[in-house]
Amino acid sequence: MSVVAVVAVAAVGGALGAALGGYLSLGVLGCLVVVGQLLAYADVALPAAVPTPLGYTVWFGPHVLFGGGVAAAAYAVRRGYMDEGYRYHPAKDVTTPLSAHPKALAVGGAFGVLGGVFAWGYATLGVPFDPITAAVVLSAFAHRVLLGYPLVGEVRSGLLDMSPYERGERREPMTDGGRVVESNDRPAESSSGVPNVTTRFVVEPFAPWQADWRSALALGVVVGLPASVLASLTASALLAFGLAAAALLGFVVREEVPVCYHVALASGMAVLALGPADATAATFAASVSLPVAVVVGTVGGVVVAVFGELLQRVFYAHAETHFDAPFAAVFLFGLCLGLLDIAGVATLPF
Repeated sequence: MSVVAVVAVAAVGGALGAALGGYLSLGVLGCLVVVGQLLAYADVALPAAVPTPLGYTVWFGPHVLFGGGVAAAAYAVRRGYMDEGYRYHPAKDVTTPLSAHPKALAVGGAFGVLGGVFAWGYATLGVPFDPITAAVVLSAFAHRVLLGYPLVGEVRSGLLDMSPYERGERREPMTDGGRVVESNDRPAESSSGVPNVTTRFVVEPFAPWQADWRSALALGVVVGLPASVLASLTASALLAFGLAAAALLGFVVREEVPVCYHVALASGMAVLALGPADATAATFAASVSLPVAVVVGTVGGVVVAVFGELLQRVFYAHAETHFDAPFAAVFLFGLCLGLLDIAGVATLPF
């Protein structure tokens, strides 16, 4: 593909992420990844013009669609487009489609290209970590800087302390005719209709239905084990990732959807690090036993789940825009695997 073509693909992908909303676009991408992995497993050849692996390449992947959607949400709040009530700072709302706002789509497209450039640069340099997850992280920091948001946010309790949320503590007292507004009520709105962010929670944990250390450990085991089996059988980390990402489409009908794509991806990466480079399903099975792969992959899943919980407490809970702790956790985990590869005790799985 020519430079113009790949840039155009990234721009369209970023705009699509904005149009659908960050997490819904990631769900659609997960479906695309699953299709691509099933076709590859069935040895069905795709046209030469289609970059593979489908849905997870330098110029079309989560750093493009999802990164574009996240940046567009941050921009939309600055422009007053997102005027619906939201439990957190509205710029963290990465499920609302922005298809009705051309400027937000343009910002999504621009950050799609930026994410593609980041990933391409990392891949060209041959860095010892996954270029795609690294690009997701760098894109998140970039939109905060470029759109005027703080990198971390104001820490009003301990940096890692999520207990104020459990107690329903707000940044300022809210009253309505003398009645104290309960923590599960909608935030008060300003005269412009935009939620008044002074009524935000003291801390805003990412995916609060699973934001504790015990849940992280459980998620690592429950998701890491089957993801390890799939990675061992297919010699790919992407099938389990695609299935976990596709589950995010559940945000269409409910809010409390398990967010576990980071565990699925990292578990697969840990398994692949055990085998030879560019292994097929047959050669991987011949070189790594399934029990060993399952144990290593599950441990990897637990580690990245804990990384994710730690990172959401540092870079999401106190901030004003979305920072994807799951992808950041995979980046950090991939960096660890890259260092092990340099030390000669593992195979670089990306």
